[in-house]
Amino acid sequence: MICLSIIQSKRYIKKVALVGDASVGKTSLIRRFVVDVFDDKYIATIGTKVSKRDVEYKLPDKTIYLTLMMWDILGQKDYKKIRIQGLSGSHGIILVGDLSRPETIKSIEGFWLPEIRETLGTPPVIFVGNKCDLGVESSAQAKELETLAAKNEMTFMRCSAKTGENVETVFKKIGELMLHK
Repeated sequence: MICLSIIQSKRYIKKVALVGDASVGKTSLIRRFVVDVFDDKYIATIGTKVSKRDVEYKLPDKTIYLTLMMWDILGQKDYKKIRIQGLSGSHGIILVGDLSRPETIKSIEGFWLPEIRETLGTPPVIFVGNKCDLGVESSAQAKELETLAAKNEMTFMRCSAKTGENVETVFKKIGELMLHK
């Protein structure tokens, strides 16, 4: 008798919002993840921009196909209504700070995290220290962000949209966190 096991698969679509101050690299992280491209030219995000990419998770008993709908939320603090509309309905958050600019790390605790909690409650959040390629890997900002993440029982990762370091890992990790919630 031949016994065939059927591999089950599941398909999900999840909304991920990238938030943080202007020019911390949110758009660059998404571009690196979706099309594996980096551009040094800075163009401010007006409103929100949506990109998507499929990610596959192979588990022992099934395969999960996850479509990440990535919402690039503007970093200007003056436009609360637009930001809240972009954040609403998010299943997960990538909270980005620039490791070379201390004020963007302070802003995570003082502005972005409270706004996320006010709008969404407690979704899965990854704290990302971007621009680790600038030699700020062990900077005070990185330590501060890592401490803040630990205090809030959230994941912290360093990455570089420019070199691609850890970018794939960041997006796959937020996918895992959303699937487990």
